[in-house]
This record gives sequence, C-alpha cells and structure tokens, in this order.
Amino acid sequence: MQLGLIRDGKPVMDISRARVRCYRTLAELNGSLCVIDSVNMLRFETFMEELQRLGVTNALYMDMGAGWNYSWYRNANDRVVTLFGLPVPWSHNWIVFRK
Repeated sequence: MQLGLIRDGKPVMDISRARVRCYRTLAELNGSLCVIDSVNMLRFETFMEELQRLGVTNALYMDMGAGWNYSWYRNANDRVVTLFGLPVPWSHNWIVFRK
C-alpha cells in the first residue's frame, strides 16, 4: 500500500498514531530518488517531521504492515546490504531501478 506523504515539499498525509514503528518512504531528496528507512522505532509524526527537516520534496509511504519492516538493497558490487534486519522469506514491496 503506497500513499502520498509529501508533494512539492508539502505534507499530504496527516494521521496520528500513538504506536511507534519503523517507517519507509520512496522519496525525492536533492533531486534524486531514494528509499528512506527510519533506523529506530518512532511515531509517525516524528518521521514526517524528519522528512521535512531533510528537505524531502516528494514522498510515497511504503507501508509494509506489522512485522514487515525488513529492508535491504544490493550495492554496486552486487552485495546485499541489510538496513533493518527482521528477515522473512517473503516481502510486499519491491523496487527495481534499471539504467
């Protein structure tokens, strides 16, 4: 489930969650596309504040659901780099970038 978080520098999602979680977004930052994961568990409002503080221009919320916060990527040497380690044998979000 991908929902708009930020569009043209302005928040477009306003929800309040008392629970803390790890959050992930596909974002535009300094003209580049990137994935931003929260390193620690935090409130959604804090995650949004940090995205704005960083200067994220556009962002989609990549909701993984409860327990689906495992995150990794392949570096230039084709090695897997784990960002948030809670491995499961399946996943919901796959983003593939090709030149």
